[in-house]
Amino acid sequence: MKIYILRNGINHGPYPPDTVKKYLLEGSLVSEDLSWAPGNDKEWKPLSESFPELVQVILPERLLTEEIVEKFLHDPSVELNQYKEIEELAAYKLLNY
Repeated sequence: MKIYILRNGINHGPYPPDTVKKYLLEGSLVSEDLSWAPGNDKEWKPLSESFPELVQVILPERLLTEEIVEKFLHDPSVELNQYKEIEELAAYKLLNY
């Protein structure tokens, strides 16, 4: 399957699902970006509607990392090592999806 993305009136792609997952994780794509794939609906829809399986797998890991950074920024005494296990689990889930 190839996925097209529509952003600011410009059509991007097609991308394979793995590339879309990578871009979601990096933040290059967001769940509200419009998407379409041959064989799907005729209209463009947000990634979260058209491909929820991609968004649901990626965003928790990304948000988890952002949450860890936020906690550290607000309380520098927090040991980042406390979160090492969580980050490793998130990375494992991402690599083994």
